[in-house]
Amino acid sequence: MFHASAMSLYQISTGRAQIVITVAYILANIFVTALWHVVNRRKWALRNLLTDCHKFMFMMNKNCKNNNLFMNLCIVLSIMIPSVLAAMCAFFLHKAPVNYQEYYGFFLSYNSYSSYTVLLWNITTQISFLCMFSFPSCISIVCCAAYYKSCKVFKGFSDVVADIHQGVLNRYKVSKWMNMHRLLYELAHATEKALSPISLLIFSSQCLFMYISLAYCIVFQFNDQYFAILWYIISSSVLPLFSVVSVILCASKISEEILLIRTNLQLLYNTWVNESDADNKILLLMRNMITTKFPKMTAGNIMDLKLGLIFSIFGSLFTYGLLILNIVN
Repeated sequence: MFHASAMSLYQISTGRAQIVITVAYILANIFVTALWHVVNRRKWALRNLLTDCHKFMFMMNKNCKNNNLFMNLCIVLSIMIPSVLAAMCAFFLHKAPVNYQEYYGFFLSYNSYSSYTVLLWNITTQISFLCMFSFPSCISIVCCAAYYKSCKVFKGFSDVVADIHQGVLNRYKVSKWMNMHRLLYELAHATEKALSPISLLIFSSQCLFMYISLAYCIVFQFNDQYFAILWYIISSSVLPLFSVVSVILCASKISEEILLIRTNLQLLYNTWVNESDADNKILLLMRNMITTKFPKMTAGNIMDLKLGLIFSIFGSLFTYGLLILNIVN
């Protein structure tokens, strides 16, 4: 990643690179480096978060579905897809523009197209693609898993509140779930604290890679000369898009479950408050649960992770495409 930034700055200084694309490329690699640092610092917080989710599910007598097989499959695909595309990029690199060849060849001069050159291209493309695409994709899978586990805890409590409509409401039961509600509040804060900066860096780096791929599509008129760049565009379009959308979808589910919990509690409160023999202690506990404001799932406390953010991404990509098109023209 540092190699990518250094080489990109060299290309700008020699006038051999589109500055708009290259600056975005440098920033994207910086964000990926920062992502590694943040994940390394918060690995224990992530582990404790997943452990707490399992404890809460056990307290509510709910079964937590095992998704390890699906997660492992996603991680394998996140590693294999960039690896295959990197190999295809290296295979067609001899037809790519000279500065693109020099970039993956550490700006060394070659007298001929040799096996040594191909080997060096394969090594550099594999390292670049794995760092830029595989690593953030794997982190986004872990992030999605943590959001999913937290969401299941909130859904479990929501189901319990919904079942109260069918049973007898007493002070002991409401006090018990008031305590559980407090633990959910702490879980929401722990989820936001652990995953918010990671989500921000995933969002920033992957969106920049999507912008770069869009800029490449507009700047280059594709033919057989640019097949190497085409494989890079596929990598920077598919995996980042899936990573960002998946994180947003999983995080938004938590907000939906919190809203559902509040709605069920409000309906139960409205029903119980009209009872002539209503217990004031029960009403007070329920009112406290209804008025409790849970933290929102955000990306670095900058943007809320809601479904509307997905449409904002596509809108910004469209605007950025028009900007690049105007610059080229």
